[in-house]
Amino acid sequence: MEYSTNAKAARSRLRRASRAVDRDLNIVYDKPVSEWDFDELQRGRPRGPDGKFRTGPRPKWITDAVMAEARKRLKTLARDRLGMYAGAAIDFLKDLMEDDRVDENGRPITPNSVKLQAATYLLDQIVGKSITHVELEGSVNLRHLMATVMVNPDGEESHPVVGPTTEEEEMTDDA
Repeated sequence: MEYSTNAKAARSRLRRASRAVDRDLNIVYDKPVSEWDFDELQRGRPRGPDGKFRTGPRPKWITDAVMAEARKRLKTLARDRLGMYAGAAIDFLKDLMEDDRVDENGRPITPNSVKLQAATYLLDQIVGKSITHVELEGSVNLRHLMATVMVNPDGEESHPVVGPTTEEEEMTDDA
C-alpha cells in the first residue's frame, strides 16, 4: 500500500492510528522520535522547521505511542547524562568520608554524622536496605468499639457496624 507523503495526510494518519508512527513522523518532521534531542523529548514535541518550539497545547497527532517512546528515550538520555557524573559523585563521597580536617577549635570540618549518612547511603545503594518485617493484627472488636465511639452531632452513629460481631459469629458456630 502506498502512503501519501503529504504532511497533512500523515498527521491525519497519526490521529487515527498509532501504527507506523515513526514513518509518519519522519514524513512530517523528517525526524523520527528515535532522533529527537533531549530538549524535544522534555517538551514532548519536535522543533518546527525553523528550529524553534511551537507554543500551545500538544498537537493531536502526537499519540500516546509517540509519548511513550519519547518518555523511554528521555529516561535513557537522562541516565546517560547522569552516568557521566557517577565517578565524580563517588569520589566526592569518598573524600567526604575520609575528610580528617579540623577547624581552629579542633572540631572536625565534616561532622561524623555526615560521614555516617554518606556511608549509609553508599551501603544502601550497593548492598540494599535491610528488610523490615512488620506484623499487623486486626480485630472485629476494635472496629465495633470505634463505630460505637464515633457519633455524629445529631446523635446518630457515624459508621454503623456492618456484618456480624464476634458474639454473633460465636452463636452461629455453635448452632
